[in-house]
Amino acid sequence: MVDRRSVLGGVGFLVLSLLTASAEPARADERGTPEQAQAMVAKAVALFATKGEAAFPVMQQGAATGFLKGDLYIFVFSTGPAAKIVVQAADQKRVGIPVATLVDSEGKAYGKEMLDRATAEGAWVDYKRTNPATNKEEQKSSWVVLYAGYLFGCGIYKPN
Repeated sequence: MVDRRSVLGGVGFLVLSLLTASAEPARADERGTPEQAQAMVAKAVALFATKGEAAFPVMQQGAATGFLKGDLYIFVFSTGPAAKIVVQAADQKRVGIPVATLVDSEGKAYGKEMLDRATAEGAWVDYKRTNPATNKEEQKSSWVVLYAGYLFGCGIYKPN
């Protein structure tokens, strides 16, 4: 006879292990792909299309809801002259930062460029950021899509 408690305990351990593994930071050799970044943005836009702004707290939960996986994470900007970060699944402290202040180490105003280049079809924007997996500044490229007055994005770190 099978002991249900040990089976359920094993299932619980497996689920906990999977959740913990998905929340771990990415290793330097495990980089997100352009296709994965585009898929995450499509997922975010689809959720927003059904829930509206109520989707933002869901996205902000990151790994728990699939909007942070390895070195990939969703970010959302409001648009207009006072554009701000409204979702940043990897770092809650960045929510509320004015997009106009997003400048990389070479002085590139990548936040403004994202707002300028984003379309409903999507666009890639290149800039530099510190990769949390390597703790080094690296070239990054973000896929940005404009939808219903918001910019939805997800970036990949490019190998050197």
